[in-house]
Amino acid sequence: RAEYEALIRGLEAASDYGLAAIDVRGDSELIVKQLRGEYDVNHPELRERRARAHELLESFDRYSIAHVPREINDRADKLANEALDDG
Repeated sequence: RAEYEALIRGLEAASDYGLAAIDVRGDSELIVKQLRGEYDVNHPELRERRARAHELLESFDRYSIAHVPREINDRADKLANEALDDG
């Protein structure tokens, strides 16, 4: 749930800034594959969040979604954890 919420907040912020294109990088292979349609989303609440994320993605002229392994994503993971701890 938290990963989808973070994605949605990031997409909303990018949209608020008026960006036309976005490249999404995520260290959750599950979320990336769900967004790409490679995996189904069984949980109703997560299905709603996935739909919201897709709605936001479609508002951009161009977007991409890629998986980044956690081992090479230490800095972003640390920043995300700090943001969650702050509230």
